[in-house]
Amino acid sequence: MVWFVNNQFQVISGGGVPYNVTIQIDQETWDACDADVQTGVLNILAALPIQLLSASGKGNGIKQEAQGLEFHTQTNKRLQFPGGTIKDRTFIFDRYGKGWGH
Repeated sequence: MVWFVNNQFQVISGGGVPYNVTIQIDQETWDACDADVQTGVLNILAALPIQLLSASGKGNGIKQEAQGLEFHTQTNKRLQFPGGTIKDRTFIFDRYGKGWGH
């Protein structure tokens, strides 16, 4: 697999203690994303620490949904990590589609 992103980032959840995770974004999946989704994801990656949001969370960040994690941006489509949880230490975003919370 070729990665668009394969780096460590500092994240923070509701507990308020920052920690590091590896975020990987598949290049082919990234190329399929609309420009507004790409912009939203890049803005989230640049705003450290990255906010980890619960299913009821609002705003931009990486959000836990029942189906996995997704970059939560102000768009209808999302970059997604099926089956992922905020407890994982590596987030592998390899799917792009309609937001699970919609």
